[in-house]
Amino acid sequence: MHRVIAGLGAGLCLAAVALAGPAAAQNARAYALVELAADSDSSAALEALRSLSLMNCLQLVESLVPGEVLLHVECNDLASLSQALTGDFPQVEGVARVTVWRVATGG
Repeated sequence: MHRVIAGLGAGLCLAAVALAGPAAAQNARAYALVELAADSDSSAALEALRSLSLMNCLQLVESLVPGEVLLHVECNDLASLSQALTGDFPQVEGVARVTVWRVATGG
């Protein structure tokens, strides 16, 4: 299945991780749209996204329309947020695309 990470926010998140050193560790959060594949089991994909174990992150996953999931994820640091957005969420069965809308850092 073709999985794509799209959006300016994903690039900004990765750039922020590259620039952040140990002294710059801080909470980071992002908002994203997860599009599900048309041929996937939407309820199973939604449950898999909700139950995904992210070491330093918490996620809020809600589906408002069929095939699209709104995602809010908050992590202890930018590296964990980057891993969640570019590695963990896109690997869930049924996910076609993750588009990051906003990345924010701070306490």
